[in-house]
Amino acid sequence: MKSFGLLISIGLLSLLLGTGCASNKPGSTSHAYIEIKNQTTADIVKATMAVYQADGYTLAVDQPGMLAFTRMASRRDVLKYGDWINDGMLMEIKVRFTDLGDNTMLLQADVYSVQDPNDKFFRSETRVAMLDRHPYQEMLNKVRDRLEKPKWPSAD
Repeated sequence: MKSFGLLISIGLLSLLLGTGCASNKPGSTSHAYIEIKNQTTADIVKATMAVYQADGYTLAVDQPGMLAFTRMASRRDVLKYGDWINDGMLMEIKVRFTDLGDNTMLLQADVYSVQDPNDKFFRSETRVAMLDRHPYQEMLNKVRDRLEKPKWPSAD
């Protein structure tokens, strides 16, 4: 009887370990991700910059395949991510662009807290825990929505 219980326990443990909790869908380990079809990279970059800047972020890095946006950390951010003794804190979102082929672009957004952003020696960047993906997903959804709007006014 004990061996049957042990066998069941091992089987359940194997099932849990075998399936894991990670998805194999591209972008699923990011704070937010979205696939955009039938748009040029230039249009996607332009829409992404417009959405993040409209939400109060400043463009910090513009390089092929990645944009980074920053904003001053709010009081809530400071309490949440711990910057009680450092000299300032920024929140940074890195948006990466990956061509998936078949005219599809994957956008992935990852969020970081940056302590001492103006000090080259003490600057530290920490990826924040993925507790609330919603605001970051909403921003990428706005990029998609902006791209799906008709580019020309319709003649009614």
